[in-house]
Amino acid sequence: MPVGELDTYPAEGAGTQPTFTPPPTEPAPAYFPPTLYPTLGNSQTSLGNSQSLVEAATVRVSQEGGQLTEDEMRAVLYSSGWPEELFSQALAVSWCESRWSPYAHNGGNAGLFQMNITEGATLRGSWFTYWGLPEDRWSDPVVNATAARLTWERSGWSPWSCRP
Repeated sequence: MPVGELDTYPAEGAGTQPTFTPPPTEPAPAYFPPTLYPTLGNSQTSLGNSQSLVEAATVRVSQEGGQLTEDEMRAVLYSSGWPEELFSQALAVSWCESRWSPYAHNGGNAGLFQMNITEGATLRGSWFTYWGLPEDRWSDPVVNATAARLTWERSGWSPWSCRP
């Protein structure tokens, strides 16, 4: 066939009528099944060598640096108690703040959600101290996301410069 001409011949074995496949009657399975995301201290849900997705991601990033994947971030949000209906907003804020890097640091702000870790951030100290979380674990994804969730419950998205 010369270049530029439209092929009007049917493919070999093609019928004259299009085939219609009706949609399934059953809903599609959840893309992120709840069993994928362990809760804190849940050793029943595991990945590979008995480490949860969150634990494996934390170890990987602490050894290699870099950032978490979206699946890992979703697991972190689930483990830290974020409501699932806020996942997309929390993902957007944490991406903007740290590019999902648990070790991101900007002045007195640190971690996935760039939570303030300096004394005097609140009347009782840092956000971690305020919420009774271990301040020295600001780079732990679940601790940082928990501090962010508690802060969000108190103040909405206003503490973050990257608001949805």
